[in-house]
Amino acid sequence: MPTTVEGSTTTTTTTTGPCSIDVVQTEVVRLLFVPFPRLITINGEGTDFKQFGTQVVFEAASPLSVIRLAKLVNAADQTIQQFVLILPAALLPNVPLNDPGETVTVSITGGGCDTATDTFEILGVPGRQQE
Repeated sequence: MPTTVEGSTTTTTTTTGPCSIDVVQTEVVRLLFVPFPRLITINGEGTDFKQFGTQVVFEAASPLSVIRLAKLVNAADQTIQQFVLILPAALLPNVPLNDPGETVTVSITGGGCDTATDTFEILGVPGRQQE
């Protein structure tokens, strides 16, 4: 709706379009016996991230591979800092000790669009991957 201030007219237009996310870390390491805390950075494009309205979901082959701990949202930069715990191969029933790694899909909901997704890789236990 146009507004007039001292003879000038200002028009504000809001458009909605496709949004996307970019997970900055492309690879993280899984250890054999020790849980590994990590900070996953998610940048949004065309998003509207909010501290309490935006949900981050991690989907991996083993449901316990990535445990969400806490997140910090910087709405001005449209960035989410998600603290996670990468569980060790020894604690995951479906992951062999010579873990080849897996792909994790990160989904954002409630961030200004229906859903946006990106992926990152969990690398297998260093020195124990299958050849």
